[in-house]
Amino acid sequence: MRCIPLAALSVAAILGSPLSVAAQGSRAGAWEAGLSVGATPNLSLAFTRCDFRGAGKLAGRLGYRLARSWHLDVRTEVVRDGGPSTSFACEACFCSFDRGVAPPQVVGPYVIRNGHFAPLRDGSPLWSTSLGSQWTVAERPGHEWRVRAGLGRLWGTRLWAPQVSSSFDWGAGPLRATFELGLWHYTVQRTDVETSFFDGQIVSQTTSGVPVHETTFFFDLGLTIRSVRER
Repeated sequence: MRCIPLAALSVAAILGSPLSVAAQGSRAGAWEAGLSVGATPNLSLAFTRCDFRGAGKLAGRLGYRLARSWHLDVRTEVVRDGGPSTSFACEACFCSFDRGVAPPQVVGPYVIRNGHFAPLRDGSPLWSTSLGSQWTVAERPGHEWRVRAGLGRLWGTRLWAPQVSSSFDWGAGPLRATFELGLWHYTVQRTDVETSFFDGQIVSQTTSGVPVHETTFFFDLGLTIRSVRER
C-alpha cells in the first residue's frame, strides 16, 4: 500500500514542477503580438493541386495573459499555394487536378469519373480567423512552452476547423522567437460524378456526396513582442 502514496507524490512532483515554474513567470495583464511564416505538406485536395499538396502560410496573432499560465489569443492566417483547378479526373477516388476529363470514345461503352469539392474555389488564398486559449506548461528565464486549443473559421468555405498546437518561445527581453507545430481538423464535401457513355452518347449519370475528413499540420516560425509588466 505504501507504493500508492509514493506514486501519487511522484506524479504530483512531475506535474507540479512545470506549473510551479510557470507561476514564477510574467503576471497577468501582459499583451503580446506576433507574426510568423509557416508551411504545410498536406493541405486538403479541396484547396490545392493533387500533384503537390504543400502550401505556405502567413499569420498574425494578438494575445492577452489572463492569468500567470493562461492566455487568450486571436489569429488571422492566410494559406496560399495557387489553388486548385475546377476540373479533376477521379479514378477510385484518387484525383489529379489540372488534368481535365478526357472525351468519351466514339465507339463502344465508356465511363468517366469526375467531380468537384463544394463550394468550388477560384484559386484565391484560404483565409482563417481563430479564437484560442493557451496554457503555459513550463517556463524558464528566456524559455516558455505552451499548448493551445482553438476554433477557426475558414472563410469562403463555410467550414469550422478545431485547432490544437504546441509552441516554444525563446529569447531575452520583450522580443522572442517562436516555433510552433499545429493541427487543423475539418471536413470538406466532395461530389463524385460518374457518367456512362455508349458510342459517344450519354447513357446514365450518377452523383454521390462524400464527406472527406482532413487533418492538416503546419510548421510555423515567427517573432513575438510582449509588453513588460512589473512582477
